[in-house]
Amino acid sequence: MIEKIKRKLVHKYTAVITSMLLIVFGGCYYMYRQMVAKSINDTLNDYLREEVREAEEALNIGPNKIQLNLDDADINAINHFTFWFMGDKIISSQETINKDLFEKLKQRMLSKNYQEDTIYYENVKSHKVKWYFKLMMKRLYDEHGKAVGKVFVLANNTPMKHSSKQYVVLILVVISVLTGLAYLVGNYFAGRAVKQINIMFEKQKRFVSDASHELRTPLSVLLAYVELLEKQKNSPEITEEMKNEILGMSKLTSNLLELARSDNNRLTLEYEQFDLVAKTGQVIKNFSSIFSQKRLSVAIDMPRRLDFYADAGMIKQLLYILIDNAVKYTPENKKISISIIPEGKKIKIIICDEGIGIAEKDLKHIFERFYRAEKSRNRNNEGLGLGLSLAEIIVKEHKGSIEVKSELGKGSCFTVTLPDSLTT
Repeated sequence: MIEKIKRKLVHKYTAVITSMLLIVFGGCYYMYRQMVAKSINDTLNDYLREEVREAEEALNIGPNKIQLNLDDADINAINHFTFWFMGDKIISSQETINKDLFEKLKQRMLSKNYQEDTIYYENVKSHKVKWYFKLMMKRLYDEHGKAVGKVFVLANNTPMKHSSKQYVVLILVVISVLTGLAYLVGNYFAGRAVKQINIMFEKQKRFVSDASHELRTPLSVLLAYVELLEKQKNSPEITEEMKNEILGMSKLTSNLLELARSDNNRLTLEYEQFDLVAKTGQVIKNFSSIFSQKRLSVAIDMPRRLDFYADAGMIKQLLYILIDNAVKYTPENKKISISIIPEGKKIKIIICDEGIGIAEKDLKHIFERFYRAEKSRNRNNEGLGLGLSLAEIIVKEHKGSIEVKSELGKGSCFTVTLPDSLTT
């Protein structure tokens, strides 16, 4: 599926770049044609007026005295040709070409009915060479207003046609080369994009797999306890275990729901002003029985009061996750320290323990969902691997940061830095 997405991206990138190239080159070619065509048309109009003026002056002298001039013209130049007719007789020709082409043009001009001051496009084939012309005609009148002749002017459009064909071929070659380059570039960028998609896809597959595993296990345990209850009438210890499993599942589904909301951008914060010290004290109080049970000493360093503007429920959950994490991985008769330190426009929450610590290779993964060191699935650890993921999301939603320093056998220290909007 990922490769299919990559191919589609490459094709789209290539199609977009090729389309842009076609539009740019096509636009340039169109503008070039329009500019050259306008220049030729304007020159042809001016040339026609000039030839008509000269023809009229020549007629006053006498048409018999006009010289018939037949010169060869350069096909590679946009030359102008002139033909003066008196009836069906040509009386003057300037800048003309080979005799075969001359006769064919003459017959064309005499046989067709041209309108005055209108540009016509004519092409004539002579000696296996195709010639292209633009043609205009103007009638000559005597002193009584009677039409006595015609003046034709032609522009040799053959060089422009040849250059246009060469330009089109060049454009196609350039576009082909650039399209190949666009394909390579598109393949590179698509590869980079798909790489990130593949990473997220693999994480999602692992997330679904791990979630299924975590949900399947407590359900199996509950089923086993139910089967025992069917056999035993009085079994309070089994009931207690079932209660713990149900609470664990409730905690798991709650965390999954919060993570799903975060993934769908539906995790909304409800900001309010509250005493952060008091809120932290409530969370610490909830852990008092566990502190006593594991004989953990707790060092607390906080001001007497600290007003804070944030989502109180989310901050409480953040504190619970970090303190629970410290308690979970700290052996008996060890120490946990909890500090809240105001620093200018920021507030730091630091929770350290003297627990088992985290290996350096695992530090960069601890905020990943369902990640636990060595990928252990030992349920005695009571960890689902979702708490720290949710803690990171809560911190980021508050525009803060979370860092961890740890050493195996010596403990871990989590530092949360949050902006204090009340000081701004």
